[in-house]
Amino acid sequence: DLYSLAESLTVPLIQEVRREFPHIVVHVRENFGGLISEGIATGQIDMGVLYAPVSLRAVQVEPVYTDELCLIANVSRKLSDPVAFADLTEVPMLVPTRQHSMRLAMDAAFQRNDLFPRIAAEVESVPSLVSAVERNLGCAVLPRSSLPDLSAHPKLATHAFADPVQIRLT
Repeated sequence: DLYSLAESLTVPLIQEVRREFPHIVVHVRENFGGLISEGIATGQIDMGVLYAPVSLRAVQVEPVYTDELCLIANVSRKLSDPVAFADLTEVPMLVPTRQHSMRLAMDAAFQRNDLFPRIAAEVESVPSLVSAVERNLGCAVLPRSSLPDLSAHPKLATHAFADPVQIRLT
């Protein structure tokens, strides 16, 4: 799920396809990358934007954008900004499943610091992650481009990581 970044990519893509190929129907899917890469591998999807490169035969991969991962937390947690991974070992984390590159990047960042996250739930939906964090069920990690508008979510705070973690869209 590229969330807000997907919005900025979708409309120009549809416009360009309509201009160049007016008889082609564009079908847009937004979700975490596992389903998209599977669709590309099986031929159900012709093009996708994913976090981190995938290695699929006969698939051309081009870097599009580099993003930084951030933490979202309920304001009641009063975490430091930037937040250190060591400060999160006892905090329940809401994360995507292990096949998602955001999860892999987060796990690797914890491991570089010889730490382990406390996983409370695996969630594959950004709106559900945001809702769960608002209810203080845990904290979540999202790309900066996918962070919710805090004016619409007054119970949320965003935090940069003291040890920045980047993720690449391809």
